[in-house]
Amino acid sequence: KNEFARQCRGIYDRVLSTSLELSKIMSSFLGSIGNARELFLALSSASAIMLNQPMAMFDAHPLLAEGIPNARHEAIRNAHFAHSCCILATAEDFTNSHIATTKAAETSGGKDK
Repeated sequence: KNEFARQCRGIYDRVLSTSLELSKIMSSFLGSIGNARELFLALSSASAIMLNQPMAMFDAHPLLAEGIPNARHEAIRNAHFAHSCCILATAEDFTNSHIATTKAAETSGGKDK
């Protein structure tokens, strides 16, 4: 690592910077998905509880502490953010993702394992 960092400083800095940026983006994406999922789950649970015990709704889930409208807004906001990070794949993209792209795969006949 140290030798590479000294010999190829520019490449090393770009790879390091890109890796950090990708980690931040992935962390935000996964956090938003997880948060949206938990909020939607809590809202579903609260809906079921409200039908049976209206007063117990406030103890239903800590994510609902600021109220159902706020939780719903947060869940939708997180879901929209996660959706904005995604690119829709075409049928051709899907097909191409299963094509052998390495020498090892090509020598084994290009078959997925």
